[in-house]
Amino acid sequence: MGLGLGDPREKLLATTLWPTGELFLVASRNATLGDLVVSDSDVAHCPLAGVGQDSVCHVGPRIIWSGAQNGLSGHTIDGLMVLGE
Repeated sequence: MGLGLGDPREKLLATTLWPTGELFLVASRNATLGDLVVSDSDVAHCPLAGVGQDSVCHVGPRIIWSGAQNGLSGHTIDGLMVLGE
């Protein structure tokens, strides 16, 4: 999947994929997703375009939940469930 992780050492720690093709993810510490740098206490959102190995973010990824703003700075999220509407 072409998410744009900028370094081979960066990896996904937790993900949730909705049937609508929206991916919510936590990447390893200070990972680069396209132009966005996320920490391992942030949840990023990436609406996918396409399926399978060639999937990319339809709109650039964005942080939808910041660990630093919610008291989790310095902690790692290693499990994720995002509930919809």
